[in-house]
Amino acid sequence: MSVASDFFAAVNGLLRGWGYPVEEHEGCWSRGNGTSWANGMPIGHTNHHFVIPLSNPFMNGANNVAYGDSSLSGPKANYYGGIDASTGAQRLRFISTGCANHAGMGRSEVFDRVRNNTPPLGWVSVSYSPVADNWGSANAWYMGTEWHHPGDSTPWSDKLMDLITAHNAAICTIAGWPPARIFMHAEHSARKIDMSYHTTQGGFDLRALVAARLSGAPTDWFSECFR
Repeated sequence: MSVASDFFAAVNGLLRGWGYPVEEHEGCWSRGNGTSWANGMPIGHTNHHFVIPLSNPFMNGANNVAYGDSSLSGPKANYYGGIDASTGAQRLRFISTGCANHAGMGRSEVFDRVRNNTPPLGWVSVSYSPVADNWGSANAWYMGTEWHHPGDSTPWSDKLMDLITAHNAAICTIAGWPPARIFMHAEHSARKIDMSYHTTQGGFDLRALVAARLSGAPTDWFSECFR
């Protein structure tokens, strides 16, 4: 197995050990966009919203992320996760061990901060001037997860945020990263507003949730953090 395969297998195994379901999509261990990880494995994790109604079947989004569509070829991310509308269950599906077409253009300054274990300044659209992307190699450096959400002001449920937090915490644990290496798409690119969770404060709040989880806080850690 490659370093990346070992990494993803360990993340999946840790999440299962914590009691979270991790499904493996057909072809996940050989799927990629045809390019190679620049560092042998990812150096950061981009969180996205997929822009899909919460009522839509979970697999509609998962299949689109895996196989792509006329607007963007697959894989569109390494994972797809959310709450299954028909069962109310948390679901996380592993899509690709290789690079995926999720991050695209972004800011080189953010890349420099992330790889030096320094969190982004916040959304690029409010943190930099001029507001424009200047770096196009993100897909070879960042892994990504698409989350089942319409991408508007619809609240992100505690149940969904629990899954998102656990997933990011597992990634940090296996990779040996601080929470600074996880971020929202809007903290990478001026073009985006995702995740819509807590809007421009969402990345900071997610990193705080992950830090609390990593600290070994009591089992009610989530209720004490951000909503």
